[in-house]
Order: sequence, then structure tokens, then C-alpha cells
Amino acid sequence: MPTDDESLLPPAPPLAPPPVSRFVPTLTEVISPGDAAAAPAEPAAEPQPDAVPVTAAAPVSAQAVELAVDALLARLAPELDRLVAEAVGRVLHEHMLGFNGRLQKAVGDVVREAVTKAVAEGGNS
Repeated sequence: MPTDDESLLPPAPPLAPPPVSRFVPTLTEVISPGDAAAAPAEPAAEPQPDAVPVTAAAPVSAQAVELAVDALLARLAPELDRLVAEAVGRVLHEHMLGFNGRLQKAVGDVVREAVTKAVAEGGNS
């Protein structure tokens, strides 16, 4: 039987989704810039405390996006090269530290086995 104070509380009711304005597009609707201007004015609803304002973005062409990405990558390339080289170096160093321990153990085992074998054969001669 749980002794938690929370386990004694009744479960919270599920939150209801907020009402959707009839001017909010759904995944199945296609809207164009003229649709927003032609929509009739709706009385302003009370602002919701958790509501995030939505701003309309100007349409951007794929070529403009590609040019912006290329410019950003060109500007970041030297810093990215340095950061990637540091990350690879750090990972290789950590890997070699673990490898060094395993290598020392393997060499120690081989030497120990060879010495044991030599001592055993030397005692028989």
C-alpha cells in the first residue's frame, strides 16, 4: 500500500484542448495570402495567459534559403573545422587511454605465460 500523500489524491481530470478559431488553418486546408485579407473580422477574444503571439512570415524562396545556408556555412566553416578536430582528438584520446590499459594487460599476460613456460621447461632440463 503506497504511503505517498499524492497517492491519496484523486486523479486530475484531463485538460480540454483550447477552442480553435474558425480562421486557423488545419492540415487539410490550403490558404493563400489573399485569404487572410478577405476573412471577416471576428470579435477579439480575451487574451489567454499562455498564448504565444503568432506572426506571419514573408514567403521565402528556396534559392534564398539555400544562399543563406551557404553563406552561414562559409562563415562558420573555420570554427566548425576546429570544433570537429577537437572533438575527434578528444574521442581518440579517450579511446587510446582505454586501449593502452588493455594492451598493457595483453602484453603482461603473454610475458607471464612465456616466463611460466620457460621456467617449467628449464626445471625439466
